[in-house]
Amino acid sequence: MRDIFKKFVNFLRIKVFRRKGELVKPKPFPQPVPKPLKVSVTGITLDKTDVTVSYPQDFLLNATIQPANATNKEIDWTSSSIMIATVTHYADNPCIGSVTGIAPGTAIIKAKTMDGGYEATCKVTVQ
Repeated sequence: MRDIFKKFVNFLRIKVFRRKGELVKPKPFPQPVPKPLKVSVTGITLDKTDVTVSYPQDFLLNATIQPANATNKEIDWTSSSIMIATVTHYADNPCIGSVTGIAPGTAIIKAKTMDGGYEATCKVTVQ
């Protein structure tokens, strides 16, 4: 049925009509606008996996999402112990986490992609 419809539409596009002695072509049908392709996340890595800092030192963790042209680059940053170290992401760049040492001990900072749930971790030791 669909093939018959396509042939009919093509026939109408090619068909030339006469009106009062002049040739008139029908208006072309609007072409559908293609949807942008969604590129799914396939992984995440952090630039540091083990860091030792002094209280109250800050440092940045940079996350790299694979592939680089992924559609959704949102990351959920968490700390296993906010009493030891906290993490916040930059509002203008969710791939950067700012880690602050709060008290002596060890905490695991986790970056988890919103698309696909891929995770990368960094062990933070605060002295």
